[in-house]
Parts: sequence; C-alpha cells; structure tokens
Amino acid sequence: MNLETIDLAPGYVTNDGGIAYLRQIDDIVYWFAEHPGRSYAHVFRGRRIGSTITGRFISVPKFTATANGRVTLSIIAGGHLRLQGQANGLPYSIMRPCNLSQLRAQLPLQTDGGFRSHGTDFDGTYQDDRGRRFYLRTVGDKVVFFAESRFQKGKRPVAAYFYFGTRIEASPRFSSGPMIALPKGQRRANGGFSMGFGDPKSISGRSDFQHLQNILAVPMAERMQVQLLGEPDARLRDVDIRGSLLTVEGDIVVGEMQSGLANASYALSVSSGAKLWPDCRVPYEIDASSLVVRPGDSDVVFSGSNAPNLSSAKIQTRQAIDAAIEYVNANTDFRWVPKTSADDDYVVFTGLEAPCDYEDTDRSQPVFCGRSKVGRAGGRQDILFTIPSQQARNFIGRGTFVHEMGHAMGLFHEHTRIDRDEYVQINWNGIRESAKPNFVKRTSNGLEIGPYDFRSNMHYGARTGGILSGNLRARTIIPRPEGQTIGSLPSGYTRGDIDALGAMCPDPVQQDTRSRRGDGGGIAITNLDNDPRMEVVLMTYDDANGQNSFKLDLCDYEETGNRLTCFEQLQLDGLGHRGNGAGIAFGDLDGFNSDDMLVAVYDGGNLIKYRICRDFADDRLGNCLSSRQAMGGQSLGSNIDGLGVAIGDIDGEGRDDVIIGVYDNPDGQNKIKYIIGRNPTSLGNFTWFGPFQEDGLSHRSDGFGATLFDSDNNGRPELMFAILDDSSGSDHFKTVTLYNLNTLGISDGTRLEQRFHAHSSSSDGAGIAAHQFGDGDPATPSINDGAPDLFLMSVDDPGNDDERNNRYKLRLIYSGAQ
Repeated sequence: MNLETIDLAPGYVTNDGGIAYLRQIDDIVYWFAEHPGRSYAHVFRGRRIGSTITGRFISVPKFTATANGRVTLSIIAGGHLRLQGQANGLPYSIMRPCNLSQLRAQLPLQTDGGFRSHGTDFDGTYQDDRGRRFYLRTVGDKVVFFAESRFQKGKRPVAAYFYFGTRIEASPRFSSGPMIALPKGQRRANGGFSMGFGDPKSISGRSDFQHLQNILAVPMAERMQVQLLGEPDARLRDVDIRGSLLTVEGDIVVGEMQSGLANASYALSVSSGAKLWPDCRVPYEIDASSLVVRPGDSDVVFSGSNAPNLSSAKIQTRQAIDAAIEYVNANTDFRWVPKTSADDDYVVFTGLEAPCDYEDTDRSQPVFCGRSKVGRAGGRQDILFTIPSQQARNFIGRGTFVHEMGHAMGLFHEHTRIDRDEYVQINWNGIRESAKPNFVKRTSNGLEIGPYDFRSNMHYGARTGGILSGNLRARTIIPRPEGQTIGSLPSGYTRGDIDALGAMCPDPVQQDTRSRRGDGGGIAITNLDNDPRMEVVLMTYDDANGQNSFKLDLCDYEETGNRLTCFEQLQLDGLGHRGNGAGIAFGDLDGFNSDDMLVAVYDGGNLIKYRICRDFADDRLGNCLSSRQAMGGQSLGSNIDGLGVAIGDIDGEGRDDVIIGVYDNPDGQNKIKYIIGRNPTSLGNFTWFGPFQEDGLSHRSDGFGATLFDSDNNGRPELMFAILDDSSGSDHFKTVTLYNLNTLGISDGTRLEQRFHAHSSSSDGAGIAAHQFGDGDPATPSINDGAPDLFLMSVDDPGNDDERNNRYKLRLIYSGAQ
C-alpha cells in the first residue's frame, strides 16, 4: 500500500467516538467532524503532501465547543489518520476509515445551535425557509459554515456542505470561497459560493451550482423586537424559524420569511440541462393586481419621468412587459406563451412596491430594478420588479424586462464571466456597498458562449451601481483597453445575446433509422479515423419479419452547427427474433488498443446476449465473433423495459471492462440492474460479476442507456444510467449517476438524479453517451467547464406507426454528464 497515493475514505470514526465526513479535491482535504456526546463540531481544510495533511480546524456552533487551531496528521497503515505534534484543541488523535452506510442510525441530526454571537459578529445557527441549517463561524477574515438539510434518524440529509470563505477586502460584509459537498449528504456538486451579511441579522448568498443556488437564512433564536396582540409596546424576544414561519414561544406565529428576498437571485450561466426550458417554451403570467389603476393615481404627479403621473406610469409599465415579451418572441428562438393548467413550471411577472435599493443612506433616492432566477427553477418562479408608487415615482421600461427575461431563459451577467478580467477592470472602491455582490466573478459551471460582449444586454454599464456624488456616479467597470464602449443596448439583445440563447435551445438532430419497428437502440462515440473529431455511431435493433438485425449509422457530428452527417450504413445479424432492449459501446476488449464494438440485447427468452466485433475502425463487421450469453444464461427479469451498455476501465488495470444494465419492470417501481464483465477471452467470454441493483425513477420506460465517465479525474469513474420515461405527453430522460465506482464496480453511495426533455412522445429505444466536446477539437467551440457533455438519443416512433421509418432524435447537453 502506497500511503502517498492512497485514496482517503469518505467516512472516518475518531478514537473518541466521533464521526468525520471527508472529501479530497486535488491536494486539498476538507472534512466536518462531530460528536454530540463531547459537544464538538468543527470543519477542517488542509493541504495533502504525500502522506501528510496540514491545515486548520475551526469549531462551528452545532454544539458548544469553540476551539480552533492548526494541526498536522499522517496517513498510516490501513488508511488511518494519526495526529502529529500538538493537538491545539483537536479532541481526537486517530481517525479510522469506516463505511458510512453502516452508520446511518448514528448520524447526528440537526441542532438548534450550541453558541451564538455576543456583539457584532455573526456566529450562530441560521435556518432558511426549506429547513436547511447553517452553523456559521467567523474567525479573522475567514467565514466558515457547515450546512445540512433536515433529515430523519436512520437516513442521510439530502444536502451537507462545507463553506470556507474569505472576506472581500473592499467589502468585509461579503465573502466568497468554495462550497464543498461532504458525504454525510447525498449531493455531490461543488462550486463557488458568494455570501453577505444582512441587516437585520441574516445571511444570503448564491452558488454557481444547482442545489444551493440562492439562500436566505436568518438566525435561530435571534433576539428581535416583537409586539404581540394586546401588548402596548414591542419588546425583545427570541424568534425561531418553523418552516417558513417566524415564531416566538414555540407556537406563536409573528411573521413569515420574506419570499420576495428568497426568490431574488444574482445572475451568473446555465450549464445544467435540467435548468433549460423544454422546447424553449416559457409559460408566463402577469400579476396584474400590482398594476391596477386606482382612483387618485392620476393626481400623483411624476417629475423627471416619461410618465406624467402614477396612472400613466402603471399603464406604461404593463405596456413595457407586453413589449418585452413581443420583442423576445420576435428576435429569439424562445417562445413566451400564456400559462395553461398543464404547465407546472412557469414565470410570473410580480410587482413589489418597495424599491430594491437606495442610492443614499437616508433612503431618499430609490433604485428601480428587476430581479429573476437564472434558467428554469421548477414550479413557479418570479420576475420581480419595482412598481411605480407614491414612494417610488418612476417606472421600469422594456429594456429592464428584456434583461430579466434573459436571466429567466438562462443568461448570466456578462461582466461576471470567468474570463472578464481580461476585458474589464472592476473599480470596487466606486461601487456602493449594497451593489458589490452583483460584481463578484463566478468561478465555474457556466458556458462562455461566444466572445466577450461589451454591449450585451446582460452587461452592466460603466457606472452601474456606482456611488453617487452630486449628479455624477462613480465608474464601476473600466474596459481594457480604455476607450471601448461598454454597457447594454437601450432595450434589446446583441447578436451575441441572441446566439447564446439559441445555443440553449437547439432543435434535436434527426436522422432516419431505416427501421419501422425496433426493439431497442443505442448511441456510442468513438474515433474511427484518428483525427481530432469523434464519430457518432447510432444503432437500432430492427424487429423485421424473421431474424432481427442491428442497423448501424456512422456519422460525423458538427457541434458548431448542431448537424449530423452520416457517411456509412451497416447491418449485422441480430441475436434473436424479439428483444426487450439493445445497446452498443466501443472499447479495448482484446488488449491491443483497438476500438472493438460490443452490441447486446435482452432476448425474448429473458437472457442477455451479446456479440463483439474486433478492430471495428479497420475491419468494420469483418471480424465479428459468435454471439454469447452473459452470466451463464442467468435471467435478470421477465419484464424488461430496456438495456444499455458501457465500456471503460473500472478496476484501473489498463484493460476495459463491460457494464450491461437493464431496466427491470416488476409490479410497482422499476429497478436498475447491472452486471460487470472482466477479462475477456479470445472467444469473447467474460468473467461476470453481479447483478447489482439500484432504485429506478419511473414505472414505465421506452428505452434505457448507460455510459461511463470520470467527472473529477480521480481515477474512479462515474456510471450513469438513463431512463426514457414513458409519461403522459412528451417523454423525459431521467438519469441516475452513481459516483466513484470502486474496483468491484460499486459506487461510494453518492447518487445524483437529473431530468431532461426528450423531444419524443413514443419511442422504440434510447441511448446515452458522454464525451468532452471542444477539448482539443478545432472544429468545435471551447467549452471550458471541464465537465463531460452528454448525448441523449431516442428512437422516435410517432404514433407507433409501422408504415413509416422511425427517426433518431439527438440532443447534446453541455456538462450534462455529472
């Protein structure tokens, strides 16, 4: 065992009985350790050099201990961690690897907090309206917290995150840093997180990944001025959160968390396919109650505005919304349509009477603005905007609504791009304090589509958010080089904005299958000619009269134009007369670094049959072996809804292994079952392991697929399964990713579920394939997020019409393989 390269375990038991949850990213090690019996809970961040880890632990207020200090630990035999030198308050000296799944009944639940601030610091336990608790501590310029969602004994929380932030020097009420998912929870996505401290006391922030994108949390048992019914005056009371309610004395409701703030978000780019609007269709409603013209509105005179009075301002605001919708529909690929009863996800234009900010400390100069979430959030989401009123005598024009609609469709602020420092300089000293979070650069999980666009509708102007001195606002964004005009066009999108929106909603690529009835299908990505561009191989398992056959289409895919050009068609004898699913994959199955093809079916006799064609790139179908049965003819179920194949090196021995998965459809919830084949012989026989089993995501499926990838380059691949869910109306792909397969092909217990639109309502098969497009390929744009992209393919059979050929439908989801 090489202690300098050994993988650290996700879970440890300390020699005093505590539990620690650990994550290593590159050479940085993070963990959270807790022990209710000894009243400590702390986070640790350190650097690993070989078999030594040196870093700092900081206690957080889940329990009462407050120690913090620097420590060094050694990795010793068995993967144990042992303290070296001074403990500096660390309550244990040995950490022993453990299986967290066996400790679920012992995982400490949420607490109301162990200590909180006394004075001006923000230490304490906070909770948001979803019940997530944040145990926060500030030490010098560091802001740390451990966050966990509500869970029951014997279960795991959905979310468990460690935040290690550094205060922004120019604005110490704000901090930014990494947010790391720890294996106490089910989520696994990491990213950057920017947060601020509010007044009255609260924390708010945003991440650049899906699951904690926006938070607003207030302290548990915070002392606030509360006046109860029948009392003459307000007095200080401890106020707790119960769900979204603010309560005192346990069951007396005194208010609710402000949902308007919770719904507001700072803009960042959508790379998650789950946040895209299916078919680029955005259902919407307008909350007209806030814009109703009331008696006396015409008497409220506006000065310095395009509207003479409040009545006119309300009318013009409604006209601006209508004009923005008309503009977006006429100039982009998106379609904003009135919401119907069938629409579960939709946008509501909602007016707020209060301004979103003020220019000055005495709050005499209100700032008008709109606010929106980025991309499809799920359910109702609001575009919030300041409505004209006696206190806010102005109104928002079409351009602001076009801007906020851009966010809702998936655009981030241009000036927060990861590459922005090459083009502009941010003048932090010129930005008013409340606006500084809007200028924080994001760090990952966005798509930089096209060149930096100084005139983008999503770009702030040169003085946006600037401190007002007399009639002049300070410059906040300075172009590099000087002289470049920056700031959005008055009321519309640039060509770059329109192209970026178009990239988020491409039409599915379609290709004839040469088959009218299929028993399955698949997609694989391989390199047939050793050039930088990969080829796409499409397969349908044709259920013709008599013997079935595999029909293959070999194609070039052009990412820049979203086009598929198929240059060769092949046909291979099938493996029976009926099938309940089929799959295809390529890999090195003979140890000669050649691209061998494996096709597999779930035969009507409830057996997995497969066939290998050696050196496909050179010989095509000229060197195909006889068919074989997997698992010695063992059945994996009698009612299978699909089969998928993936090939990759799972055990790290330098030779590819084969995974064949099926979607078993017993009564009730479906199950994912998969087997692993190793050590193929010259005749194509494998040593099989399994079957392994995972919960499915639907009760019916029109297809199934599998793919392998290594999203974090740690040598332990991820295994993704996709189910083409046979729901009413348009189908959806539902994916399950199992993370960090060990040498046996079993994950570390972390599982991610996603959902994508399928552009199909009836299919004869499906498949998925992962590949990092734009990586060294001059023919494709550079997608610099590091996450593999995901191809989704369905064999579309509209109306189950056997009188016409089926069609392949393909979608490429950037960064979808995660």
